[in-house]
Amino acid sequence: MHTVEVATSTEGNEHAWPIGGLIAWAEEAHRRSAGVELGEHEVVRATPWSTLIRWSTDRTLVWGKAVCPGFAAECGLLPLLAERAPDYVLAPIEVDRQNGWLLLPDGGETLEGSADVTAWSQALLGYAELQQSMVGTEEAMLSVGCPDLRPHAAVDRLEQMMEDGSVPLHRWLLDAARNAASLIDLDLIPATIQHDDLCPDNVFADGRVFDWGDTSVAHPFASLLTALMPNRPDRPGTEHEKSAMRDSYLTSWGSFVSDDPDALLIEKLREQARLAMLLAPVGRIDTWLRAPAVALGIYPDAVGRWVEHMLRSRWP
Repeated sequence: MHTVEVATSTEGNEHAWPIGGLIAWAEEAHRRSAGVELGEHEVVRATPWSTLIRWSTDRTLVWGKAVCPGFAAECGLLPLLAERAPDYVLAPIEVDRQNGWLLLPDGGETLEGSADVTAWSQALLGYAELQQSMVGTEEAMLSVGCPDLRPHAAVDRLEQMMEDGSVPLHRWLLDAARNAASLIDLDLIPATIQHDDLCPDNVFADGRVFDWGDTSVAHPFASLLTALMPNRPDRPGTEHEKSAMRDSYLTSWGSFVSDDPDALLIEKLREQARLAMLLAPVGRIDTWLRAPAVALGIYPDAVGRWVEHMLRSRWP
């Protein structure tokens, strides 16, 4: 999702998600865990759905994050990820699920502005392994609040959006989406974690993935929508190189489900990826609808552009 201009405080930013008691909580949690005072903080990102603050100690940087209820599943999800995939995420120092607060160590530089094809391809392979490590934990992820956007559930969510007026009604689109969902084989590639905003500025230079507020339980290949988005300067690679990165990612999944993934299997996975990416915009729309209502006032085309993306897509 978009961010607003970096500021040193939330004062004057009436739309920033409030940090409330985050600072006092974080200071106490850090004293308890590290025995070090945090001192003065600065606000480094303030949006209607989350506010990120930073402290500089004599040892390192420490980060605090306050998130709105629609994104608070991240607070329950991060401990699960740290347990199952510790090499691919930034384990929190402490979380407060009730208030939507996170206290995090510094993860270093991100890939934003520096990702080349090699680095981004390696990041995708690491992300595939993270997703694979979370297979079988769907109920645990749902229990901490991750939305259920597995193929048929995603279509149900789309129908709900249409019926409540959240998105313009296009009955043929709903029928096309339901047909696409019926062609997705979850027995071949199981549902698992889906970051839903996988891009270089959400990945540290060492490949660890962060900022899990948009996450859902979905078909894993839906992540390719944002990871390999065309015509974006922050997504490295030509069309040909992005196809190669996609195939490298799919080959990792081929090895996960088969001891001997052959060309026929990879071709089948390409088709499954195409179908999953057709449904993936439902997650992007759902993310915006989970944000405070003021977010759509600031970004009025956020939902419409994903609806248009679906309308322009080639459905089976």
